[in-house]
Amino acid sequence: KTVSIEHKNYVQINTGHIDIKKYNLPKKYVVIPSGFTAAVREMNPKTFDGITDYVIKRGYTPVYLGSHKALTGTELNIEANFKCDYSKGVNLINQTSLLEAHHIISKSAAIVGTDNGLLHMAAMSQIPIVMGFTTLNPELRIPYRNNILGWNTYVVTPPKSLKCQGCQS
Repeated sequence: KTVSIEHKNYVQINTGHIDIKKYNLPKKYVVIPSGFTAAVREMNPKTFDGITDYVIKRGYTPVYLGSHKALTGTELNIEANFKCDYSKGVNLINQTSLLEAHHIISKSAAIVGTDNGLLHMAAMSQIPIVMGFTTLNPELRIPYRNNILGWNTYVVTPPKSLKCQGCQS
């Protein structure tokens, strides 16, 4: 059965009652999540650090969210060994609850990362999302908001010249 578009929208969550003052966030920030649930979705450190530098150059402070341990819903749990420079921003990795993370994201100027849970959680707000894809067709994963597939979501994919664009290998 075809589902009408208004039933495909991500639920919008109001986390305004969640207190995030203890994190002493800057006025202008962009969230960069570091987690992933499949090795093929990991953002490499060079790209991560490049995004950090770009965010700073544009006058924003990077805020890092996520967890170093991904619970994938299977018996396989991924222990991330990140070699990124978190000293250039506010490092909140492994420090927030999901509701706190959502509230922090919803107050940000944007979120930038590869397809992961925090980017989908960001879709439960109205902020801009820059979502990178490695192994999946973005049209299968980008969120519906305001009755539009990919509303306020900017997709980044590997170059079309890549032999296995969108494949799992």
